[in-house]
Amino acid sequence: MSLSTRSSRIVLGCFIAIVSVVILPPSGQAADLQVICPGGGPGAFSSISAALSTLNPNDSNTITVSGSCVENIFITNFERLKIQSAFGQTATVTAADPSGIVIQTFQSTGIVLTNLVVQGGSVGILLNQGSNATIFNCTIQGNSGDGLDMQMASTLVMRGGPIQNNQGSGMGVAGGSNATMAPSGAFSLSFSGLKLKRPANASAVTSSGLPMKARVSALPSLRFWKLRL
Repeated sequence: MSLSTRSSRIVLGCFIAIVSVVILPPSGQAADLQVICPGGGPGAFSSISAALSTLNPNDSNTITVSGSCVENIFITNFERLKIQSAFGQTATVTAADPSGIVIQTFQSTGIVLTNLVVQGGSVGILLNQGSNATIFNCTIQGNSGDGLDMQMASTLVMRGGPIQNNQGSGMGVAGGSNATMAPSGAFSLSFSGLKLKRPANASAVTSSGLPMKARVSALPSLRFWKLRL
């Protein structure tokens, strides 16, 4: 091999390495994406699902949403994901398929939902398979089944926002799941209120500061009708 050929290969290898550093996104870097529904916009995705498909689920990610999105969202194996409305707005997520769940998390942790309206599905939000989530000031309404369900050892902290006008229970907690409602401002569960299936735990701090706790370990189910906190 001639010296000139070897030098050319070295230069080419260095060039490829530099291009890789410039083009490939570094791992472990938080992403902050914008969604404008419908239709998207400059630098913005047209749906939350489209934005999710581009993210590394192991990173800390934020999706900021404007407008009214029509979609069913499936969040699987994510860590540290925040979906929030744009500042001063309340974004709406309506099920594209009314027979499906509007937002479902599966084996996902550190999920935060803020200032959203979730509506029009069989269930508004389902936390499934060991998911844990914090929900701030979200309205969950107009679903043909329960407003919010939890199963398979999932965990929820919910602050503010009503769960209202759903045809099933306001909230269902089952399968070793734990729910804590710590309202800031108005919080209410309408229709059948809170439904617990064994084993499950739920606790709340009422507007007067008094605690309310419920636990089911032996009974098949327990309901609080029109529970208002």
